[in-house]
Amino acid sequence: MDTETVVWIVVAVVVALLILGLLAALMSKKKGEHRRTAAAELRQDAQARTPALEDADVRARAAQVEADQARLDAQRAEARATEAEQARAAEQAGYEDRIREAVRLDPAVDADSPGYAPNTRYPAEGDGAPPRGEGGSPA
Repeated sequence: MDTETVVWIVVAVVVALLILGLLAALMSKKKGEHRRTAAAELRQDAQARTPALEDADVRARAAQVEADQARLDAQRAEARATEAEQARAAEQAGYEDRIREAVRLDPAVDADSPGYAPNTRYPAEGDGAPPRGEGGSPA
């Protein structure tokens, strides 16, 4: 091989490399443009969903307000139930005190006899049966 052939081979390789480099640059530019176009489409799609997102946000906030109100209502109801139970317990205690006082005053009742148990249970607490008599037998 002579020098001129080697020079032409080197020139051909350099030209081929330049062409390949140019093609790679063009493909990269094309790929970048495609990615920018895809990104723009995604942005447009996201922008189109903005009203739905705003609606969902409003619904979520309304549901949270409703849940907060329900929690507050439940707390108030629980407080009312606690107060009612305390009032019931006070009434039950007064009822029991009156029964015990009646037993103490009644000469026909022997509170010291074995097996004697005054019925201080309010009838509504049990099975609906009337309260037992002071001596532990049905009235």
